[in-house]
Amino acid sequence: MSTYAAPLRADERPGAPAPRTNAQEAVYLLGVGGLAFVACTWAIQAALFLVRVSVRGWTVAAGATLALLLVRGSAAGSGGPGRRPLRLALVACGLLVAAAAVTAANAYDLTWDGPACHEQAVMRLAQGWNPVYDPPIDASVDACVNLYPKSTWIFGAVAMQATGLLKTGKAMNLILLVASGALAFAALLRVGLARRRAAIVAALLALNPVSVYQASSYCVDGILASSLLACTALAVLWAKDEEPRALVALAAGLAFLSNIKTTGAVFAVFILAPVLLVALRRRRWRALLALSSAYAAGLVLLGFNPWVTNTYRHGHPLYPFAGPVKADLLTIHEPAELRGRTRIGKTFLTLAAETSNAVDEPPRLKWPFVVHLRELPPLTTPSPHLGGFGPLFSAALLIAVLGVLAVALGAPRELPFVAAIGGWIALSVVIHPGMWWARYVPQLW
Repeated sequence: MSTYAAPLRADERPGAPAPRTNAQEAVYLLGVGGLAFVACTWAIQAALFLVRVSVRGWTVAAGATLALLLVRGSAAGSGGPGRRPLRLALVACGLLVAAAAVTAANAYDLTWDGPACHEQAVMRLAQGWNPVYDPPIDASVDACVNLYPKSTWIFGAVAMQATGLLKTGKAMNLILLVASGALAFAALLRVGLARRRAAIVAALLALNPVSVYQASSYCVDGILASSLLACTALAVLWAKDEEPRALVALAAGLAFLSNIKTTGAVFAVFILAPVLLVALRRRRWRALLALSSAYAAGLVLLGFNPWVTNTYRHGHPLYPFAGPVKADLLTIHEPAELRGRTRIGKTFLTLAAETSNAVDEPPRLKWPFVVHLRELPPLTTPSPHLGGFGPLFSAALLIAVLGVLAVALGAPRELPFVAAIGGWIALSVVIHPGMWWARYVPQLW
């Protein structure tokens, strides 16, 4: 006789919170829909590359249809209050995509990386280049087009084919920013925060400075930040309720996250590993297999270029950042005062410094809670080199440390849990050699 029991609905579990209201359920479904639309559009086109089909504009419709099915499935399995949240979520998703596309089409990418690398990749893909079967792009285009993960570029190329406009692909920035905030709100409600506090904290998490100041560009660090938040929220929701639809959304999100940039595949492990451990301890073999397979398929199949091609051509999947002939692409961007210091020393110096984009001037240190007007203009650039999380981030870190001390004194039983979360995030930051630069470690926010 089978011992498998279907997981209970969220509102059927002992000690579970009351079912979401119409508005709360619609917000959750909006988050699922936004993430699924971007991830499914990319995944369908990446799969088409494997059967020698180049970028097609109709992939947008296919991705939207698959996302719709996932949203409807999430609504059906959530134990929510009926069909009204689904209708609200679908309308909200449509408005979000339309508003994001219009905003992106009217915003110029003023970054260096955007036109020099990302837009070149999007255009080559939209013009028919198949990264799985076609030869590498010629040397007249930035080498990053051949070597870096391509999920955002593929989405951008599909959007360009569908609309005829290069800039509409940047819509994924706002779509994922809103989706990540919606999913964070749902997760915070599920762990017990009151609605108002959950809304405030979710907004603060989603409005990561890296996501905000890169929202009008093709740079991918802000997209990485939003995807990390969305996947983390889905991981929490699944761990709490073991809801199959949350698992499917998480699998899609992790596959997309792993192909945003080279570090995306590494950071995804920091979300995937705890979930797999929970699944293993609870003997949820289907969940363990589904998430492991999604991550592997995202790398080996949907991410064939660059993960497999880099291994074959250059001896390492993380080339040019690792391998027999790796390149140092960080030192040239370091402010002169940081060179020669340890990565921890560099990070503390940048966190204690005024927000600035200067690389030839020494950092200007300041006291927490102090803000200078000259710190505001650098935040209009896509990647401030110093103080990239904003002029008050050092104060926020100080408050966080005081909060941990308060937990240690007032609720010592909670300290190991808080310390484990903080330590896990810190580990994901420390492993990056460029941890001093906010754009490379947005999870520190």
